[in-house]
Amino acid sequence: MVPHRSEAALSGFLAAQGHRWRRGVKVVVSDGSKSYAAAIAERLGHARHVLDRFHVIGWFAAGLTAVRRDVQRRPEGAKPAFDPEVFRARFVLMKRPDTLGADERSRLDALFETHPRLKAAWDALGELHRFYLAKDRKGALEALDRLADIYRTGDIPEFSDVVDTFLAWHPQILDWHQTGQPSNGRIEGTNNPHPSPTPQSPRLHQPHEPRSPRNTHSPNPPNPAAPIPTKDEGSTTQANAARRA
Repeated sequence: MVPHRSEAALSGFLAAQGHRWRRGVKVVVSDGSKSYAAAIAERLGHARHVLDRFHVIGWFAAGLTAVRRDVQRRPEGAKPAFDPEVFRARFVLMKRPDTLGADERSRLDALFETHPRLKAAWDALGELHRFYLAKDRKGALEALDRLADIYRTGDIPEFSDVVDTFLAWHPQILDWHQTGQPSNGRIEGTNNPHPSPTPQSPRLHQPHEPRSPRNTHSPNPPNPAAPIPTKDEGSTTQANAARRA
């Protein structure tokens, strides 16, 4: 684990591992931190940078939640203040379409007849799941086309920031299908058993390390205690505030 979550901290850590070690890194998996992206581009520009799907799905789930909260509101002074049926459906709305039982599907269908905006938001999240479930890049792009159509026609402005963020990160998102579908979920769960509002450490894949979320160790792990050098090796480090997209 690297102290701090800034570009300078990660860039310095990577520099301390040496040129040979860095050249061995083929894939880097991270969350949507701009600070991490800058450090990865500077020190590991040859590697594929992949955005972990957990975080992308989280963005779209937050968009669906925003739509659901707006839809469930009732006029001021009404009792109860929110639609209980919409509120009670908050958990089933987060389920993948292919995992729904018959009763759950019927329940959502009835809800969507009354709330078409909620259906559009749920369909958008469903297409994102299909993007990740696709067996190849072609199938993934087809799912993205359907998602774009839903966003364009579905009256879900709550997704505007989500879509902008997705577009900004689309190379790192699409590369998930080109790199063996890597994930840093296992290492995040090991190092951060409790939810954290700050960006998580990126995952580095080297040739000797199978690209599997179960393999969180390397025969030659980097040294987290290595001193962080000052600007060197042509570094153009700048202090970007770390944030979760």
